[in-house]
Amino acid sequence: MNSCRDILETHAGEIHKAGPTTINGVFGGSDAGADLDNQVSIAHQHVKDALNEMVEGLRGYATNLNEFSRHLNDTDLQAAADLTPSRKNELADAASHLNSHDFHGDRSGGEG
Repeated sequence: MNSCRDILETHAGEIHKAGPTTINGVFGGSDAGADLDNQVSIAHQHVKDALNEMVEGLRGYATNLNEFSRHLNDTDLQAAADLTPSRKNELADAASHLNSHDFHGDRSGGEG
């Protein structure tokens, strides 16, 4: 999970840096060129906003993944702590029968 979180953080940083380039005045000094320059500027701002939202989403996902991992670890530790020695023995006994083809456990009365 840590490597997945690291990948998310890395890509979030790369996306954040990868915004569109700023261009001003490349469409000439005419009214149409100025209007096109303005429209491109607005479109670039929409792209920057979308990229920033994507970065926030990736970082939020990474944070949630980290929280899930922590909760999962805490649950595993608590489950292990809750197992009493007698319950551990019962589980070990049950597990030992999983490797055996004798599911009757040496009990009589079953079909043989």
